[in-house]
Amino acid sequence: MINLSRTVAATQHGRSLSLIFSALMLGVFTCSGCGGGPAYDGETRFEVSGEVSIDDAPLATGIIAFVPDDATKRTVSAPISDGKYFIPEGKGPNAGLHKVVVSGKEEVATIDDDETPPENEELIEEDEDGDVPEPPSGLAKFVLEGNIVAPSFNLETQLTAQVEKNSAFNFEVTSIDE
Repeated sequence: MINLSRTVAATQHGRSLSLIFSALMLGVFTCSGCGGGPAYDGETRFEVSGEVSIDDAPLATGIIAFVPDDATKRTVSAPISDGKYFIPEGKGPNAGLHKVVVSGKEEVATIDDDETPPENEELIEEDEDGDVPEPPSGLAKFVLEGNIVAPSFNLETQLTAQVEKNSAFNFEVTSIDE
């Protein structure tokens, strides 16, 4: 005759061990990404911040980009709002000399609450042959549509910055009309 109480106890013990093992393995796999290494494995990236003015007034809205002389380093960009920009440590540029590209608009585009935004098809403009133009490359990709900043600060930039730990750079640019 089979002793059912021992069979049930052994089965429950086996289940308990199985549950403990499963919980341990889940913990190992879940934490395998915890502190397992940095997301970025290259040179240190530094915080940069500052102000951008155009014709002696804060640039309302725009983009600032730091383009390194060394192609092995990262190009980074940030929005400019009310004349200020900020790129946090870890997402900023590497140390070294960078070209600085500034592009801007006079005011921030807004949509009224009762206004319906345009459909996506309207946002993509086709040329006269019905082809969608290639996205800009090089420095042109940082120039906003309707840009008001003179080309000497973007497409033909002469601005530079020597990035180091916790750098702050203020730039005075002129408008296209100046």
